[in-house]
Amino acid sequence: MTAPRKRIAAMVRVQYLAAIAATVFDVCRGAGGLRIKSTIPCQRPGALVAADFNADGVIDIATISMGCGAGCDPDSNRLTLLTGLGGGAFRSAQTLTMRATWQLASGDFNGDKHPDLATYDDSLSILFSNGTNFEPPARYAIPLEPHNLITGLTMGDVDRDGYADIVVTLGDKTLIYPGNSTGALHVPNSLAFGMWDTS
Repeated sequence: MTAPRKRIAAMVRVQYLAAIAATVFDVCRGAGGLRIKSTIPCQRPGALVAADFNADGVIDIATISMGCGAGCDPDSNRLTLLTGLGGGAFRSAQTLTMRATWQLASGDFNGDKHPDLATYDDSLSILFSNGTNFEPPARYAIPLEPHNLITGLTMGDVDRDGYADIVVTLGDKTLIYPGNSTGALHVPNSLAFGMWDTS
């Protein structure tokens, strides 16, 4: 496997494991160890990402709040933001989008030094951070082949040009949307390998 493909596979695996770990929404902190634990009230957290979204030097958390349990309407999922206050404390959750959301990733897609958010429901949405708040989501359709579902979404500088790229896995195909200074979603590069291919 080439170096870019290995980086993509590693990124996707980390995103998958983070989604599993998000079922327990605790913040651990401490000098040289995880000795102090803060529990954050949040309605059934799903996937989550942590970054300084408002440029105040304190880490914030964006998470998919799963609005209901098994058998409920999945459209109740929401993307929410918990602004960090420092010392492991956070403000109450703020809803960023009311659309049902399943996948979540973060990275600086347009190179303005502020981490952005990428989400997926029935299309790919990018929420650009301006260092104070998020702009309304820009939505892009991703063509899906029959019986081919999106199984992963992550962000990282795959081509090492200084912009975070959006990586989408669906079936045995991986799409890479290159980051750029305009923040526009260009035609993706396509790699034909599965999510867990490490050969």
